[in-house]
Amino acid sequence: MEKEIIVPSWQPIPGRVSVLVDFHHQSLLQSFYLLFQKWGWNMYIPLGREWFHEGYWEIYHKASITDGLLTQYLDICNRWGLLGKEECKAREHLGYPATDAKADFPNILDLTLEECKKISLDIIIATTPQSYKAFKRLKNDHHPHARLILETGNNFPIYLEKDEYLLSSSRYTYEINNCNKCFYHQRFDTDFFHPKYSRHHINVKSVANFTHYMYKPELFEALQEMMPDWEFKSFGAGNKDDSVYCLTENISEITNKFGFIWHYKKNTDGYGHVVHNAFACGKPVITNTLYSSRAWNWDGNIPTTAAALFDDDTIIDFNKYNNRMHLDKDELAQNDDSSDLDIKVLKQIKEELEIKAKNYQYHSDKVYEKFKSVVNFEKEEEDIYNLLIPDHKHSTGFLQHD
Repeated sequence: MEKEIIVPSWQPIPGRVSVLVDFHHQSLLQSFYLLFQKWGWNMYIPLGREWFHEGYWEIYHKASITDGLLTQYLDICNRWGLLGKEECKAREHLGYPATDAKADFPNILDLTLEECKKISLDIIIATTPQSYKAFKRLKNDHHPHARLILETGNNFPIYLEKDEYLLSSSRYTYEINNCNKCFYHQRFDTDFFHPKYSRHHINVKSVANFTHYMYKPELFEALQEMMPDWEFKSFGAGNKDDSVYCLTENISEITNKFGFIWHYKKNTDGYGHVVHNAFACGKPVITNTLYSSRAWNWDGNIPTTAAALFDDDTIIDFNKYNNRMHLDKDELAQNDDSSDLDIKVLKQIKEELEIKAKNYQYHSDKVYEKFKSVVNFEKEEEDIYNLLIPDHKHSTGFLQHD
């Protein structure tokens, strides 16, 4: 017998704030969803290729937008961009139909371009520079009273005018701009991402990677060979192990069951969901702060958002044993082959892992304490609200908002 498809009954609420968000990736969409649902706002995402054809949707550079991307982000027949085809199937064991692609987000409203031209939007949020240009056209043509926001979770070298609005979880993009701005941490569900098990209920001698297309996998594999009694898993697209579906439920559960999280990547995180998820679960992170602690690939030496979480108790750092922090972005770009140098310090990485594993609960507690001292989603809400809410929707202040 086929399971009944869940059909959301939720409808826009008249008089409430209405916000349009481009769908960039699931974790970011969920961060908006958690916040706007709490505030009772009407939240929309674009539906239909007319958005692209009429010049009001351009998540990436136009030349790189393929038919597959349009299907992923805009077509009703799949709508699998929200969760992924395999992820939709994986939800069956949680009681959701495989076809219910919006099971995690039942209150997000699809908005066709024609519908968008007829309703009144209060806030329009773009999450890439390309989308910002497209949504600026939408504002000018159809929603002149809406407040246009650029949200950045990547280290975009973009400079807004003084009267424009920036919501940034990238410390780099926040620091380089002189406009109306708010720094924040992208929200995720800490009912799932929190320390669930003590060291006695997990295999602390284990390392998991969640980054797609792992950078320098030879380091991970060499360390794995050096530690045959440890469990190593490289999850994600392009890696040896399967991708993890049902994002919140499964990633939080798997993260909690591993001792350490591997996060070695050269393309510097702006925000870094993997790192923040790991810290929320009390998991020490193996990284290279040469890349992960600063926005090295742009001018200046501005720390990343995740850098505030890093210290000797919370991370195992390749750069601690192979310090090249003095190199600038041009030197790093020209001399990218750090594999030989990092291979040479794997013995020290192995020894530090073994030491931290023996005193695991202490380090796990330190990681979680650091997360709580740096990240406070509730405390950030008022500043986010005040940046987003347009003048015509101000009532008696944040605590009394609709």
